[in-house]
Amino acid sequence: MREKTLYIQNKLGLHIRAATKLVKVASCYISEISLTYKQQTVQAKNIMEVITLGVSSGSEVILRVTGEDEHDAFAAMLDLIDNKFGEIE
Repeated sequence: MREKTLYIQNKLGLHIRAATKLVKVASCYISEISLTYKQQTVQAKNIMEVITLGVSSGSEVILRVTGEDEHDAFAAMLDLIDNKFGEIE
């Protein structure tokens, strides 16, 4: 299992477009990928669960990845979040 606390840095937080990108990347991997925000944990491959978290800009989330391709999945998720979901501010 790989786990890291991250900050959502893009201007609008985990809004629909960012959440869609996150789910799309997570869905490319076999590993189980979850996000925890304010003691609520959701599966990163489920768009409705991700959106309902209501993560705003500057918020702290915990990313957890477990499975046979966890190294690649973890790296891809970190890259997406660290690059602010590809959004230009």
